[in-house]
Amino acid sequence: MHSRLLLTLAATFALAQSAWAVDGEILINQSIVMAAGGFPYQITQTGSYKLSGNLVVTTGVGGIEIIAQNVTVDLNGFTISSNVTTGQSVGIANANNGTTVRNGTISGFNTAVGLGGTSNIVEEIKVVGSGTGFSLSNAVVRRNAVSTTTGVGILCIQCVITENFISETPGLGLQIGASLYGSNIILATVPVAGFIGAGPNVSQNNNSCNGQSC
Repeated sequence: MHSRLLLTLAATFALAQSAWAVDGEILINQSIVMAAGGFPYQITQTGSYKLSGNLVVTTGVGGIEIIAQNVTVDLNGFTISSNVTTGQSVGIANANNGTTVRNGTISGFNTAVGLGGTSNIVEEIKVVGSGTGFSLSNAVVRRNAVSTTTGVGILCIQCVITENFISETPGLGLQIGASLYGSNIILATVPVAGFIGAGPNVSQNNNSCNGQSC
């Protein structure tokens, strides 16, 4: 009985350890999500999180929902995917401030990344086949690639938007309000920087829309 208890405790400890990366980041993978109750996977504690495998969402719900403030999600080169591009499905969404999303691919949601609040960063994310690429506010948006959306490539209010590549979007490639944008390449059906919200947009004059300055 005593040895069985020790084995159980050892297994529990090993499972707990497996959720942590060597650098202190909390790991997320398909098995961990399923063990936590399935999608959307909710992050309720401030900290740094890292994917250790692809996430596949098979129903029309979101992938990761961030409830806490000051959360970083590093996709670590992996993909979050869904086969549903309608409804309210969002690959990564937040309900608070200070979210950073980086380094991976998001495919097949109605919106790939939807972040409200303030002090957000989205960088080095590849979006393929989503309804809208990014729907953001108060964000730094840099070095992303957004393609084959059915709506807007990047929709952003009060943002700094630089060095992004937006292609194959049937709607506006870049729709912004009260934002600064520069060094973006836009290849879209309506390849212009749209305007929403209050306040002027500021172009650094080195954006390209279908080969034309915009």
